[in-house]
Amino acid sequence: MVEKVFKRIRNFLRLVAGVPEAYLLTTAKDPGSPQFFITGLPRTGTTLVYQYLVHRLHLAYFTNGAGIPVFTLSPVCVTWFQIHTHPPYYSDFKSKFGKVRGYVAPREAGGVWARFFDLENYETIDDMKFHEIEILKRTVWKLQNIFGNAPFVNKNVKHMLRIEPLSRIFPQAYFIVVERDPEDVALSILYARKNAGGIEHWWSVRPPDYEKIKNLSPLEQIAHQVLSLRKKLMEDLEPIKERMFFIHYCEFCEDPESVVMWVCRKSHVKEKHGPVQRFGFRKRQPRTEEEKELVKLVKELEERYG
Repeated sequence: MVEKVFKRIRNFLRLVAGVPEAYLLTTAKDPGSPQFFITGLPRTGTTLVYQYLVHRLHLAYFTNGAGIPVFTLSPVCVTWFQIHTHPPYYSDFKSKFGKVRGYVAPREAGGVWARFFDLENYETIDDMKFHEIEILKRTVWKLQNIFGNAPFVNKNVKHMLRIEPLSRIFPQAYFIVVERDPEDVALSILYARKNAGGIEHWWSVRPPDYEKIKNLSPLEQIAHQVLSLRKKLMEDLEPIKERMFFIHYCEFCEDPESVVMWVCRKSHVKEKHGPVQRFGFRKRQPRTEEEKELVKLVKELEERYG
């Protein structure tokens, strides 16, 4: 009974918060600056790249408040409030599984994107309704407007499920793809599974062949997940390769400014805080028999996936 009451209150607050948001979207204008979507396989370092860009440059982005369930219908309003009541984001470059602490820290805003896209399945623009496309476009535009028409940046691991619609809804958009060695990704996903409650529980993005691999052993699932996702990502990015920037995670850690320089070449953007010379990078090494078995599986399957 109590749970139902809280759910009704939450839904009411979401609707109320959505009223001023709806009005703001009617005033959204094309900012004339591009959008940057950061994507890559799970556990490749995309969060650090996101933090660094928001720390270094004056970019539009969803703040942490936009990720609170009660505010998923009003991400522009809550972001406007937070950036006007707190100092500019200054990062300590810490995160935990994609989550960053701080009122004005950058947020994936998965709940906002879930209003427009399926969270598990690959989609095309034909899967979307016209009004959904218009609201999404105006949400991002208005966010850019309130940041002084600055370029927009967002990292979300599930953007890899929606590359085609994002590239068409935002024809000026660019895609920053963070890569990492498959073995490292697999070991990191294994760690994430254990941290999230147990190795037997699926974690993060499902590959297109999920139904075929979901009944395999956990280690086989992880190996197939990594390689299948990588193959699908490369296929989906091929039609827009002129709008992509690939960077390996270890290269980013050695030279974080390489991404900043590329973003600056693609847009007129102001600097916010000074650069960081480098970030520490540690290649994961298999230590247990379980981890060694996982690395072996990944290497055996690499040739099959290509």
